[in-house]
Amino acid sequence: MKLARRSLLKLGGTALALMALPYANIATANTPKRVTLVLRNEPPTLDPTSQPAVAVSELSLLNIFEGLTRSNEDGTIAPCLAESWTSSGAQEYIFKLRKGVVFQDGTPFTSADVKFTYERNASATSTNKRKRIFANIASINTPDDYTVIIQLKSPSRLFPAFMSEFTASIVSSKTADSNATHPVGTGPYRLSQWIKGSSVTLEKFDGHWNANNVTIDTVNIRFISDANAQVNAMLSGDVDVIPSFEALDLISQFQKDDRFVVTAGESTDVHLLCLNNKASKLSDVRVRKALMHAIDREMIIEGAVNGFATPIGSQMSPIYPVFIDLTGESAYDPDAARKLLAEAGYANGLDLNFVVPSTLIYQRAAEIIQAMFAQVGINAKIEVLEWAQWLDTVFRRKAYEISIVSQPDPWTIFNYLDPNYFYQYESEDFAKIMARAEQAETDQEFETAMHEAQRKLASDAPSGWLFSLSHVTVHSARISGVWKNAPNKINEMAAWRLKS
Repeated sequence: MKLARRSLLKLGGTALALMALPYANIATANTPKRVTLVLRNEPPTLDPTSQPAVAVSELSLLNIFEGLTRSNEDGTIAPCLAESWTSSGAQEYIFKLRKGVVFQDGTPFTSADVKFTYERNASATSTNKRKRIFANIASINTPDDYTVIIQLKSPSRLFPAFMSEFTASIVSSKTADSNATHPVGTGPYRLSQWIKGSSVTLEKFDGHWNANNVTIDTVNIRFISDANAQVNAMLSGDVDVIPSFEALDLISQFQKDDRFVVTAGESTDVHLLCLNNKASKLSDVRVRKALMHAIDREMIIEGAVNGFATPIGSQMSPIYPVFIDLTGESAYDPDAARKLLAEAGYANGLDLNFVVPSTLIYQRAAEIIQAMFAQVGINAKIEVLEWAQWLDTVFRRKAYEISIVSQPDPWTIFNYLDPNYFYQYESEDFAKIMARAEQAETDQEFETAMHEAQRKLASDAPSGWLFSLSHVTVHSARISGVWKNAPNKINEMAAWRLKS
């Protein structure tokens, strides 16, 4: 029996009920130099070098902490704590550091802090989710306070880009061990208050090297996990910025109201059906491919995110110049799904545990997928977990069969090089392809290798790629400087301006 499209979309979630709330004028609700934004998830800690949660990046990167390099809104990599860098064969990098920089406790920033940070990230006890990048460092030399010479074990043309991520934030040896709750970085804002379960308040750091260009004095970051509550907070004037708007079926009321600005840009955000490749039922590639042939991506995009996404067929979004569309490799084909399941020994059905984070988009997509699976004989039992519990169950302990999540970090295709990552995928052929990409001397060689890498993943199906989500932001019309595109999960509050 074919399940009607309308029925599937209804499973994506009921309409959110909104209270009719007055919108408070921002000029009276906030002081001229105070802004309030909302984040869905509260970070478990504020140490960017130890936590995989994207919420750490959303709150801290380019705010509390900075790296040697930084990402601009258009995805280009620019200087930050390093004023410049040169490379030799993508294996030796020489960074010239910015002078006059201090940490928020007044400690001068020098090359010794870079060496300490990167060696700490590569250490045996490191829990940095990009540990692989730092483990590739053969040596770090610091001939003076403002020069860092890094020799890599294997060439990496993307090394400067990796150093722009929150996992490469520079920390001080004096305060690194307490950054989880009392972070000290070189960024334009310092932590003023953290009310666990409620909010974080950041205050402008007057000692920042670019403090003269920072105009917002205080940023209050509220943690509101419910999308409906976020919308109500925005309408009431309690919140000025929703940097990642999730209640997409309600977006039109903001688009029609000149008190708000709505933008929809590109992102690195990849939504995927996570498959545990070491789970007995999913170790067979035929089963993994059958799952994706059972899924209609367009229907999920319409039902879960109101059309604000682009279908993808591998671990890369269209924001990357090297992206290729491989959705045809796993196109919606229920008959093919049933055939593959039968070949794998599941002609009479397949039971799977479906672990889902308690986020609106994930739950909506999961319910649609569950209904699609049922049409080909797959019984997916949904188990909804709060975010911290999901991180422990799926990401750390890998105690799952299938799940769903987004990965908004840049270049997450490199995660498939780590057999201990929560997909538990391992392929020598894929590793060789990625090595060629990293060692490529020309843009054409890099592009060719990255295309091959995407095709290899599409063939092996270690994950089920669904869509790349548009970066939808809603903010007060009195605020400018909020990023439209999201080449990384960054809320650069120092770039925001309040109109008079």
